[in-house]
Amino acid sequence: MALANERRIFFNDDTHELFRPDANTPEGFLRRRLKPLAGTGVDVISWSVLGGWDDAPAYDSNIQPTYGDAHGGPPSFSPPGLKPVMSDNIKALIDSGHCPLQIVIDFTHGNNMETFASIRMNDCHESFVAGGITLWKKERLGLWVDSTGIPHDRNKHPLGLYWTAQDFTHQPVRDRKFEIVEEVCQRYDIDGISLNFMRHPVFFSRTMRGQPVTAEEIQTMTGLVRRIRRLTDARGLERKRPILVAAIVPDSLQLSRNAGLDVETWIKEDLIDIVVPGLGYAPFSLPVDQFVGLAHAYGVKVYPCINRKAPQNVPDELVSEGFRGLAANWYAAGADGVFFWNLGTPFIGKTGGDLAKTRSLYYAVLPEPGSLTIVPEPTAVCLLLAGVQTSILATIG
Repeated sequence: MALANERRIFFNDDTHELFRPDANTPEGFLRRRLKPLAGTGVDVISWSVLGGWDDAPAYDSNIQPTYGDAHGGPPSFSPPGLKPVMSDNIKALIDSGHCPLQIVIDFTHGNNMETFASIRMNDCHESFVAGGITLWKKERLGLWVDSTGIPHDRNKHPLGLYWTAQDFTHQPVRDRKFEIVEEVCQRYDIDGISLNFMRHPVFFSRTMRGQPVTAEEIQTMTGLVRRIRRLTDARGLERKRPILVAAIVPDSLQLSRNAGLDVETWIKEDLIDIVVPGLGYAPFSLPVDQFVGLAHAYGVKVYPCINRKAPQNVPDELVSEGFRGLAANWYAAGADGVFFWNLGTPFIGKTGGDLAKTRSLYYAVLPEPGSLTIVPEPTAVCLLLAGVQTSILATIG
């Protein structure tokens, strides 16, 4: 079975390398972030097909306008030190016969890795990224969540980030996401899809109003996941190779359900193959054992998420030791591997020696070939958190 294949580490790539001036060629696109992963313990690259931000295809889509065209012009956002050239680079790659998604697939398959197409289910970055909103979304304000009384400023209200979220009670919203999943499954030789429900976890107006979601709303989201599963199963049978389904969900089963995501039912009904708890912003309190106890009973794999931003105050020189400490606890709780989010973000825009140094510090956590985990056994890890030295002793095995 495909699910039994070794997958030690999922590496999420958010497409920000496409902002590099030389990313208009396959080599320029791959050489800084993805190419150095060959021969490490990364077995899966989860590549964001709807771009790092701004909710538009970063691949050669036949059903939706690509990044830039979808916005009526290139979005003005770019990472620090870079220019907003992502849309130009995507067009240049496609015009030269090198779709970015196909580049990733060819790279992974040529290096004994897999590609999962990552779909951000309700990305709201355009709420603060100038020019980031798509024309489709701008023309359909009636499909947005009700943000009455919510300041449209994420610095003034905890829900200010989500005022551009779409309400999944509307069929066109669900269809819009499904058609992307359908296209990448039909046209590309992907190994799986990753449904990212943490970008961003607001799907209904009730959530914006601080009210619990209804049973009907929960069933609506389960219906969407069930529809996606039917698609991947059918396509897998057609090509005689499964397309696995991973879901990135909030930090606990209850938090997920509060947002309308009935992860327990998804697991019990075999709607997903892999569950990724959290997006790594509160990793030390993640109830990994809760997910493991449920998921493993139904043959579902668990990959907790590490985000390079958590904890914020660990210096770069110690960051990989912090990752190892987290992973040690998670492996002891029964996790099947680790999902890395934002591991490449710290060297966005960096070049030369600065790039090499920063990348080496963050990629130092990746295991050598043949190693099953990112943690030696046994291991003692020292972290510097808020000026307080904390020892984490973990024994694996």
